[in-house]
Amino acid sequence: MAEAKGGSLRAALSHRDYRLLLPGFGVSALGDWVYGVALVVLVYDRTHSPGWVAAVTIARLVPFVAFGAVGGVVADRYERRQVMLLCDLARAVLMFGLALSVAANQPIPVAMLIAFLTSAASTPYQPAMYAITPAIVGESDLAAANAVSNSVEHLAILLGPAIGGLLLLVGPPSLAFAVNGVSFLVSGVCAWAIATRSFGLKAEDSQQEVGLNERLLQGLRAIRESGEISMLVLLLTAGMFVYGQQVVMLVLVSKKLISTGSQGVGFLNAAVGLGGVVVAGFSNRMARTDHPALLFAAGVLASGFPLAVVAFVSLPLVTYALMAVTGAGSILLEVTGLTLLQRSLSNEVMGRVFGLLTSLSVAGLLLGSFATPIMIDALSLKATLVISGLILPVVILFALPQLRFLDRTSIARMKELSGRVEALGRLRIFEGAPQQTKEAIASVMTEESFAVGDEIVREGDPPDDFFVVLEGQLAVFAVGEVGTRPLLVNSLGPGDYFGEIGLLEGIPRTATVRAVAPVRAYKIPGRDFLETVNQAPAVSATLLDGLAGRLARTHPTREATFTPEEPT
Repeated sequence: MAEAKGGSLRAALSHRDYRLLLPGFGVSALGDWVYGVALVVLVYDRTHSPGWVAAVTIARLVPFVAFGAVGGVVADRYERRQVMLLCDLARAVLMFGLALSVAANQPIPVAMLIAFLTSAASTPYQPAMYAITPAIVGESDLAAANAVSNSVEHLAILLGPAIGGLLLLVGPPSLAFAVNGVSFLVSGVCAWAIATRSFGLKAEDSQQEVGLNERLLQGLRAIRESGEISMLVLLLTAGMFVYGQQVVMLVLVSKKLISTGSQGVGFLNAAVGLGGVVVAGFSNRMARTDHPALLFAAGVLASGFPLAVVAFVSLPLVTYALMAVTGAGSILLEVTGLTLLQRSLSNEVMGRVFGLLTSLSVAGLLLGSFATPIMIDALSLKATLVISGLILPVVILFALPQLRFLDRTSIARMKELSGRVEALGRLRIFEGAPQQTKEAIASVMTEESFAVGDEIVREGDPPDDFFVVLEGQLAVFAVGEVGTRPLLVNSLGPGDYFGEIGLLEGIPRTATVRAVAPVRAYKIPGRDFLETVNQAPAVSATLLDGLAGRLARTHPTREATFTPEEPT
């Protein structure tokens, strides 16, 4: 039987544990969307109040804001298969509890509390899943595995709401909650059957917490000092505000405007997902465009204006088509907006601005959910739809001069970085990394040359930079944990990298790297490297995949089978 070619989708699926991980993730993601639709319908049917719909939406979102960072710490501190298994079991118990509570006609606040706890229990799952993937599929198949996982996630967004709508046709909301509970059990069985064990890094937590305040302050200054950056952040936040309104209004649109009842809410959400799936397939091409500001403006209009049109439509199919346009517009807005930010910001503050943008985006979503019932009570559903649909188009009119300036800046920046971006794309470590990530790295890295005998990093020194080898050969020597003299533990050539262990672990250099032939290498500042690892799963997973093996070469207690060689 022919072997699957490394890096292909078939090769990624050839790994037994990945064939267990993927359906577990897909089934639980699908169940989450089924449950989300049913929860909104339940609350509205019981209360007939948009305010309660907004409240339960907020209850589901707040845990991701409050506990998202904690979930990442949990995924790094404990064995990741166990983390996923415990998350699944906890969520299954909570979902079955929600089904029983709804069947027993318990008050809505009980359902809100269970929704809050379910979201809190979900926060470690996805970080653990992405972190265990490289240990399962290996470096060569990692990009393909990430692509498959991303496709499954988008399919869940598309199919989950539709399945939720169908379940509401044949039974009460408690049926959908029970189905979601079963989905978590299936996911848990898949996690239990995974043989791979993956342990996280334990030294990063305090470093990330220390950098948070600095990120916030410098990000605020960068936004305040640039009118163009301020406008981008405003529009991206406004987009999330409108999305928060949309979540609340879709249940009312289904029941009052197009008369599709409870099940129609699922189909409306599925239409939004379909539009997003279609456009997401072109995200990398969008990031490469010479005129991202033009696409950004189109995304702003497409994600907002169809809501205003929905107010005057009574045909379900037309409404579904309009919602698909909003889904496509939202993805277009997000991808091109982030690209413009990355091309316009200095790398010294880029991570800080993105950290602040994340907080503002979630705040905008929550505010939109909270404001919508107030607007509907004060005005009407149709008036609220029109106002929500016009918010983004009105803002974009005032933003056009700044966007044209950003387009010119973006074109100049891309010409300057194009050679470096192409060079990064040929390196194994950046295989599968999005265009935006490669541009961000290209903007801060420098090309360095080293002569034979130069020691580029020295064992015991503080970690500072990360290196990617372009040409030449290097030898890696280490005393290690119990050695008395340096031993040759590795050799490096074009496409290899080094310097990540000290940065990721927060420890002194674990080896000395010496040029044994003339070397050219890219040098990436340590802080920028760590921010890239945090923002690009494809890069971070590749690094973490090789980290244990590299540490084993200098720390025998981690891997007893490695035998070092004498230096020559």
